[in-house]
Amino acid sequence: MRIGILGPVVAGLAFAMSPVQGGMVTFTNLEEFLAAAGDVQVIDFETLPDGNPSVEGTPITPEFNYTDLGVTFSSPFPQLTVTNVGGQFGLRALHPKSNQRNWIIAEFVVPVTAVGFLTGGGTTLFAFDEPQSLITSFEFHSSGQVFLGIVSPIPIDAIIADRGSSFESFQVFYFTPIPEPTGILLLASGIVCLFCKRRFS
Repeated sequence: MRIGILGPVVAGLAFAMSPVQGGMVTFTNLEEFLAAAGDVQVIDFETLPDGNPSVEGTPITPEFNYTDLGVTFSSPFPQLTVTNVGGQFGLRALHPKSNQRNWIIAEFVVPVTAVGFLTGGGTTLFAFDEPQSLITSFEFHSSGQVFLGIVSPIPIDAIIADRGSSFESFQVFYFTPIPEPTGILLLASGIVCLFCKRRFS
């Protein structure tokens, strides 16, 4: 899915904040999110997409991205960079004009059931499903380091993080991919075999 076409929608605030749907849980506490999110994958931006240690100012492009780790990052102003703030690397989207808005889009290789991120300052998280429909959105505004996360019964295909300014960032990014069908089938068949073995032995 490519949701770059949603850029004008976000910029124009064409969709209203959506209520949290049944079964979906939002988090502003990282530990609570990790306890609920299952087998979480983590991108801390301390290494580049090629596995080398991160270097200040490295561009993240469609060709040089974290896709092999399960997520592709982009922004409307087409240059994301890996930056070092206070000794911690992160991903930054910065528009060169301070009066222009910018945000980060994260598109998942396979849909996810949970997603969250640490960022510096308050922002809004918009979550989308495969047909590019808005599932939900919520905001959390506070000073300092902020965490936003959701665990969803509806598979999430992409998110947008938008603080309504020329700047957005991820310090650490968390997500829980839905297991591949073959993995689910193998797990299910193993459970059935174990049940049958116990029942007939």
